[in-house]
Amino acid sequence: MENIKYKKQNIGKITLFILELLLLLMSVNILHIYDIDKLSAKQTINVAFDLFAMVILIIVYISCVYGKKNKSSNSFIMLSVSVYICIFFELGAWMADGVANARVYNYLFNIGCNSMMMVSSGMFFYFTCQSLSIEIKAISKSVVCVVIVGVLAELINIVYGYYYYIDRYGNYVRNKMGSVLGYIPFIYVLGTSGFFIIKKQMGVRKKCIYMSYILVPFVISAWYMITEYPPTFFVSAFISVMLIYANIYVDLGQENVKYELENAHKETELALQRNKQTLSQIRPHFIFNALGSIEELCVVDAKKAESAVHYFAKYLRANMDALGETDMVPFETELDHIHNYIWLEKMRFDDELEYIEEIESDDFMIPTLSIQPLVENAVKHGMMGKEEGTLHVKIRAYQKGNNYIIEVSDDGCGFDTSMKKDDGRSHIGMSYAKNSIENRLGGTISISSEIGKGTMVSIVIPCN
Repeated sequence: MENIKYKKQNIGKITLFILELLLLLMSVNILHIYDIDKLSAKQTINVAFDLFAMVILIIVYISCVYGKKNKSSNSFIMLSVSVYICIFFELGAWMADGVANARVYNYLFNIGCNSMMMVSSGMFFYFTCQSLSIEIKAISKSVVCVVIVGVLAELINIVYGYYYYIDRYGNYVRNKMGSVLGYIPFIYVLGTSGFFIIKKQMGVRKKCIYMSYILVPFVISAWYMITEYPPTFFVSAFISVMLIYANIYVDLGQENVKYELENAHKETELALQRNKQTLSQIRPHFIFNALGSIEELCVVDAKKAESAVHYFAKYLRANMDALGETDMVPFETELDHIHNYIWLEKMRFDDELEYIEEIESDDFMIPTLSIQPLVENAVKHGMMGKEEGTLHVKIRAYQKGNNYIIEVSDDGCGFDTSMKKDDGRSHIGMSYAKNSIENRLGGTISISSEIGKGTMVSIVIPCN
């Protein structure tokens, strides 16, 4: 289902990109159809602005779709697309203005242009709410209603001409009072966004940045309403989009720096924990027990003593190598280290310990010394609480869906997982295993235990 959803999102983004390219080609075609030499200075300036904005917005769209994302990226993409369509209609309106036989097209371009202005305002509202983590459903519905009313008012204007009309010579004639009426939805939406920005708890600098998104198009639009001189709302909206785009990437840069610092801090902590874990593995008590057992074997079974020295040396070598190890190791390598440890413990406990393996999948990487301490805990705590019989320690590894699962279980005494274990030990091994699995692999580790029946540690690692 996730793959289908991902494919649908990609198809949608590609479709929007194709739409933008088609609109740009149509804009060039409009320039070809109408004689650009006959344009006034005002028209030429606005047409140049519009074409420039369309090209830049395509670049912005590509950058947002294939670049790094933040939580408001999707709403910003839709905002930039709506402004892009808005600018396309405006370019057509400028080109058709003053052309008598293009009167109908002039109406259509202006209707599309002003309707998309309402839609763009609504998209800005959603961008503001999403980026500020604001969820106000009632206000959202009212904004949608106002946008719809604005679009309907634009359509009704064709009949009554309260906002503007196109005369028989193809000239756009604006009604000054109607112009104010036409901007009411726009003012309401931006005003609501501004209210949220002011009320939102954040720094003054951040508030000023968000308010600039509103003030730039609002001030320039007000200037145009008074003087009828460019740039118009749509170019000012483009400027606002570029301000948002720049700020998003500034924030992303800061987030990247923060992430890198946090990641470096985590890596340092993991390295320290790994070294502590490695040093804790080389315990005098364990070494003395192993050496004592080897000493006894030298007298009664020289061949087995030779094997014991071999496994003991491999065990110590693996622990010492882990002190300088920063990369992941194959799961097979970790299993080899577990085998060395188990061999030494069985040398001590003999038939009282039975080790079982069920390895269905081992083609994955793990942090060094992340599983062996769990096996050691199973042996150590299982043996301490088991009065009689054989302790069975089992390690199972398999793949389930998009995850690798590793289970380390024992049939020892178990414990109450709801109570904090206070046995005077530091539990460095479990702490290191948990942090390394979660932070380096994005996996999870959980413990389930039942008193008198045993304990299981389950590790879930996402497949690459």
